[in-house]
Amino acid sequence: MEDLVVFPYKAKLPFAQIVAGKKVTTKEGALIKVGDQALLDLSPFPGFSPYSLKETVKEFKSAFQKGLKDHRNPHVDFALYQLQLQRDGLTSKVNIPPHNILLDPLALRESKNLKGVIKTKLRKDTFGIILKAIKDHPKVLWRLDGNAKFKRDDYLRMEEKLMRFQERIDYIEEPLRDFKDYEACTLSYAHEEHWKLYLKERTKACAVVVKPSQVGMSSLKKIKARLILSSCFETPPALHALYYLAKKNAPETHGLGAFTTFDNLNWI
Repeated sequence: MEDLVVFPYKAKLPFAQIVAGKKVTTKEGALIKVGDQALLDLSPFPGFSPYSLKETVKEFKSAFQKGLKDHRNPHVDFALYQLQLQRDGLTSKVNIPPHNILLDPLALRESKNLKGVIKTKLRKDTFGIILKAIKDHPKVLWRLDGNAKFKRDDYLRMEEKLMRFQERIDYIEEPLRDFKDYEACTLSYAHEEHWKLYLKERTKACAVVVKPSQVGMSSLKKIKARLILSSCFETPPALHALYYLAKKNAPETHGLGAFTTFDNLNWI
């Protein structure tokens, strides 16, 4: 049996994330060295995942000792997938695929000559900045992430102002708090936070955004709609597994712009 060495870390996010109504500025994770052959990333994202890092590391050790290839803990499941890819020599051969750029809405005020696919957070306090950026950058295809924050009427007022730019908007990612309210939407939208509800009761969503590191590999098989893979501030070992997945789900512009480099880690 190969030795496992665990390196817990803490990483500061490039900008605050609002998850389940709470501001998140840092995340904790663990790099796990498997013998001399593999380095894996376990990284439950606070607020998004119900699993603790301590619990996840313990469950990974148990799964590894038992020789499991999948696991009900989605973070362990994705780490086992990383391990298999590395053992098969697949991730070392994968180049970075096309992916959207993730920008803080406040950064849009200073940005010039933007193009390609850009994702930013849709918020009430920065909606004016976003609207102006959409108007000023005609070569951008926008993905606006609402994080399931908006009540129906508040969102529909925003949607009304966005309608004249609908050809520049790929989709609005999970804007509505209540799943039942999606029947009132006109602009293209995608599910993420409500993806499990979508599997039970299909809507007119144009896509489903999935974070494999947070929901596990088995979840991908359940998605029959347009699939957008999303990163969640993982480190390079997990990110390269996502690159491999993205290549398998081509052609598509995936959401792989949220990542953490080794240089940004503080060891704990």
